[in-house]
Amino acid sequence: MRKSKRLVSRTTAWWSFLPFLTFCFWHFPFLLNAQGDRASALLWKVEPPDKSAPSFLFGTIHLIPAQDFSFSRAADSALSLTEKIFFEMDISDPALQLRVLKSMKLDSGLTLSSLYKPTEYKKIKKKLEKAGVPLDMFQSFLPIMIQQNFLIKNVFGGDTRSYELFLLEKARQAGLQIDGLETVDDQVKALRAISLERQARMLKEGVLKPGRSRRQLLKLVRTYRRGDVEAMYRLTTREKSMKEGVEALLVERNRKWAERLQSEMRQRPVFVAVGAAHLGGPEGLIALLRRQGFRLTPIP
Repeated sequence: MRKSKRLVSRTTAWWSFLPFLTFCFWHFPFLLNAQGDRASALLWKVEPPDKSAPSFLFGTIHLIPAQDFSFSRAADSALSLTEKIFFEMDISDPALQLRVLKSMKLDSGLTLSSLYKPTEYKKIKKKLEKAGVPLDMFQSFLPIMIQQNFLIKNVFGGDTRSYELFLLEKARQAGLQIDGLETVDDQVKALRAISLERQARMLKEGVLKPGRSRRQLLKLVRTYRRGDVEAMYRLTTREKSMKEGVEALLVERNRKWAERLQSEMRQRPVFVAVGAAHLGGPEGLIALLRRQGFRLTPIP
């Protein structure tokens, strides 16, 4: 179990539970979606046009303080009605961790220290090592990966839960097929849409001014617990640090996922567990599947 927990925290969290962080969600009022439903549900029933067995969408937050973790009876029941579960990546793959770590490295010839002035790097290193993040071990990795580790340690501490790990264990117990909507290369390619300069700046600001990032993460948890996926989408796309990567990180990936899911959902009932920000918005999974003729209904 300990090994699985490390795997999930180092893989499924890489792109959407990152420094800016977790896309720096802010608080917005409840919104109405295109069909008039109040989009305040993490769980959605997805009915194919041919009226065959329904599938389900579930919005996750990749890591959350243990005291804030919950999984409803409705979601548990929905999972039991399906034959297959999709995560963003196939986190049941034992080789996934190694592939993620390799893909998160800086290009050849670059080191983390080379991205900063000597005085800046000294301050960042001091703060990180004080927080228990040994910077010498991360010299060859992308800044955004290091920032994730720093903020999780400083905001959530060690007592966290992962929805992906929880669902993976339940899927295994139920004998469900387990699959991923994309590969490691797909996910890291999207992540690299955020320039190295932007990543370096976010790491510096997050480490030297951790108060803002802490407030953002705590607001994220409150927004997630409220279950308003439309608000989470809006919060994501309005954050300045997200603007240069939103097309690659959300829109393009959503379109690819929806195309695959509409085919899968016509064949068998599936349970889809992805970051909650992927569900809302005009190019979110809810809207995209509706355009394909599926009927989507929020389940409180």
